[in-house]
Amino acid sequence: MFFNFATFDLKNGILKEWKKFIIAFCTFIAFFLIHYLRVFAENSRLREAGEKELNFTFIDFILTVLGGMKEFHYKDGEPFLFPAFWIFFFLFLLFLTLHYPTNDLDGIGKNMLILSQNRKTWWFSKCLWCCCYVLTYFVLFYTTSFGMGLILGGEVTLQPSEYAPHVMDAGMYIKNPPWNVLPGLILIPCVTCGLALLQMLLTLCIRPIFAYVVSCVLLLSSAYFPTPFLVGNYAMFFRTDIFAETGITLPGGGLPHFC
Repeated sequence: MFFNFATFDLKNGILKEWKKFIIAFCTFIAFFLIHYLRVFAENSRLREAGEKELNFTFIDFILTVLGGMKEFHYKDGEPFLFPAFWIFFFLFLLFLTLHYPTNDLDGIGKNMLILSQNRKTWWFSKCLWCCCYVLTYFVLFYTTSFGMGLILGGEVTLQPSEYAPHVMDAGMYIKNPPWNVLPGLILIPCVTCGLALLQMLLTLCIRPIFAYVVSCVLLLSSAYFPTPFLVGNYAMFFRTDIFAETGITLPGGGLPHFC
């Protein structure tokens, strides 16, 4: 019975959602092109000055979105620089996963649930669907960044460019390279699965729009308050000990570096 539920959800909740993934794909390309144009403009200036041009890697594209922002200290009078790419990336994904469970209950999924007489099977199937949807989104994101790096002439390495964190305003207290980004590449999709599962649970208790508002508030609070108690901080590379000297410690820090 679980196999039947899972097959139904993966087919109707992911495969038939291909148009939404096309929109996500186009959005990713737009994000990456904006970063590339910044590098291109800087290289034009450096060529005129007779200086060495900047290289870039496909990890730079990922940091453009998932880097987030440095710690914000409102007591120091710092301006709050809204991490637009980062929050749009996550809110768009959470919006894509918002309605399927409730729509399923209003459609054929309700009949399947009644016939099976097993609410746990229905729920576990939705959890599997939710995690698979999030992982598909991230695989598309990583693959697009890698492909764009190859097309635009970037270096194929898991190391960001040395200048990238400074250009992206990652903060004053950045660790010296090399940076081991692999734990973050693995952990951030896992954190996002947790956020999407929480939102899905809330949609069964309150209206989906209110569950989405809770997700928005959680992400905005994470950007404003640099604390490990707000899970969104784990989804920002620049808030973790991968880059920041006093950043949040990530599990898997002993994973090998890939240069």
